[in-house]
Amino acid sequence: MQEQDIGISYSDYYLPSTYVTTSDYFSSLPDFSLPSGFDDMDSYCATYEKQKRITGIYVEQERQEIEVFEGLLDKFFENSLVKPEDIDIIIYTKGVRLHEKNVNVPYYVQKKYGLTNAIVFNVDQTCGASLMSIHIAELMIRSSRYRSALILSSSFIDNIEDRDVRLTLISDGAGILFVDKQPLLMKIKDFFSRTTGSYSFSIDSFTKRENYKELVKYLQNGARTMQELLHRNALDFDSIKLVSPQNTTYSGWEIYASLLKVGINKIFLENIPKGAHMGDVDTIRNITDITAGNLLSPKELIIAYGLGWGTSWNACLLEMQEHNWT
Repeated sequence: MQEQDIGISYSDYYLPSTYVTTSDYFSSLPDFSLPSGFDDMDSYCATYEKQKRITGIYVEQERQEIEVFEGLLDKFFENSLVKPEDIDIIIYTKGVRLHEKNVNVPYYVQKKYGLTNAIVFNVDQTCGASLMSIHIAELMIRSSRYRSALILSSSFIDNIEDRDVRLTLISDGAGILFVDKQPLLMKIKDFFSRTTGSYSFSIDSFTKRENYKELVKYLQNGARTMQELLHRNALDFDSIKLVSPQNTTYSGWEIYASLLKVGINKIFLENIPKGAHMGDVDTIRNITDITAGNLLSPKELIIAYGLGWGTSWNACLLEMQEHNWT
């Protein structure tokens, strides 16, 4: 019996209209002090942009998160062939919010759009949550009990100082992704996730102590994750058209490229300069731009990669399909 094709049939994302340059961002921080070796903000930002290739970030100043999702979902139902009753799973890639001021996003979406057939749950794995959600959706659909899944992902930062995580900057944004049978965009070929059995508090445990040797070990684990995914599918990087990364820093992905022994052009880095990192929205943003930009021919393969602090390393093998939404 032939295995059912399951994959991504739709993806889209939202970027705020307000774009803040790297220089303006650092200048706006009330307690920012120049690192040693820099005499002024201009020289620091010039070096920062040269090394990390980050020129600015997107900051939401007008819309609430639920309004952003309404815009994305209105467009989804207008442009796709999917009806509300076709959706069996809703996955929201954030933790549960119990405060009265917060709208419970996935349940609000279920009520507003009449997704009465859908079960609803959260997957909170920070920057790796979209990839893990794709994998969970695939397994649930493959059980034949469910037909499709709608994944909702967002990145919204309240405290301006929290946007600087030393290694990169964090933008606001949101994305949606639809997984079903007979995928129109990308078929899910395989998924691999690994942990080391160790525990890290956060990215600060490396950067604030300037423990970059330990950080390189994390990059090595990420490289091994992608290599293991290929090995178990009897593939090598010559078989892969592109790697969809986390949009962190250019310099970080130069290290990845060296570890993987591939050219830097194998990695899709176009979204790092404008916007940098958006948590797990990176996965959806990159997949959307890769397909919309016609960067893949049918049957060509990509690896979508994401690291969720804690820490888990995730990699998904995807194959471009021949059809698209009309």
